[in-house]
Amino acid sequence: MKPIKALAEKFILNFLAVFVGIQLAKHWLDLGRWDFTHFTLMTCLMAAIAVTIVDVWRYWKSI
Repeated sequence: MKPIKALAEKFILNFLAVFVGIQLAKHWLDLGRWDFTHFTLMTCLMAAIAVTIVDVWRYWKSI
């Protein structure tokens, strides 16, 4: 149960880190009329899932 809680916390932290990064990039780059709400949420979700999968793989290899 403990690894599941740790992975959930890691997923949330990864999601927030990517979300903040994209929000900052949105202000620094003038990309016009993109639908940033949908783009940002989907990108954050995919990045958080990818990083969490890598974390699970590293944890599995370390056992």
